Amino acid sequence: MRRLLLICWAFTGLFASALATASPNDEIYALQQIRGLTQASLSDFYLLYGVDQDPKLTLALEQHILSASGYLLTLQPHSDSGDTGQLAELKAGWLSYARQLKQLNAGMQQQLRPSPQELLQLINLNQQLLEQTSALITAQQGTH
Repeated sequence: MRRLLLICWAFTGLFASALATASPNDEIYALQQIRGLTQASLSDFYLLYGVDQDPKLTLALEQHILSASGYLLTLQPHSDSGDTGQLAELKAGWLSYARQLKQLNAGMQQQLRPSPQELLQLINLNQQLLEQTSALITAQQGTH
């Protein structure tokens, strides 16, 4: 499974470099994908936590994290739009969210249940990412 993840990570890098010259419409698409993948990763976690610890769900969770990270790499700040700070916040927020999600998932694989505080922190990080992507999408749409 680690080999598969390494291969996916390599393709994510290739994908990100191919999209580095994205147009504003591509950036809106990337932000929408990040938003959707953020929600999908939380849904995967809820299914793992509450319903079934199927290894397929763990793989889907890891793939959603990798895909969102790849889209995030394609986003570049625009000096004329003032989104540099918002984009930096989104990237930092994503790193915190992905780290928390991976830690909770790893704990669950060892039969450790997350505390209510850990779950609340994950939900709050997810909500912040949704708000940040929405703000960036709105800003991008306003420049067209």
